Amino acid sequence: MQKKVEQLNVGIVNFRKTMKDVNVLENKMFGINPLEGCILECINSNDTQIKMTASKISSILAIQQPTITPLIKKLEDNGFIFKTCDEHDRRVKYIELTQQGLELAERKKQHHDEKIQDMIMYLGEEDAEIFTNILAKLEKYNKMILGKK
Repeated sequence: MQKKVEQLNVGIVNFRKTMKDVNVLENKMFGINPLEGCILECINSNDTQIKMTASKISSILAIQQPTITPLIKKLEDNGFIFKTCDEHDRRVKYIELTQQGLELAERKKQHHDEKIQDMIMYLGEEDAEIFTNILAKLEKYNKMILGKK
């Protein structure tokens, strides 16, 4: 059993590292860093009924606001997002994608979807389904540990 524990641990660590490396490389292709990419994806995937604030993005991404603030500023300076003030409370700033930001987010999503399709082709349909089922099972296990249903 201990050997299996060690093998799984090494496999998880190596998989996470290579996924991180791929993420860094892909975001470099788009001229942004991975956290900026996450912010764009977060805003782009948002339900249009919910107005995004730095605080909301921080909460969704589980990244502290002092980390998010300079990234949002950089995205704004580069023309990917813009801020608007709440009409009732001028202190509240909503963050939206510019046309340039929307186009970049869509290109990133398309590239991501193509990468997943390539993964499926690489694994084969059967192994891809098994992998998907294992991921769902592990997510359920993690939620159980966290006390969520």
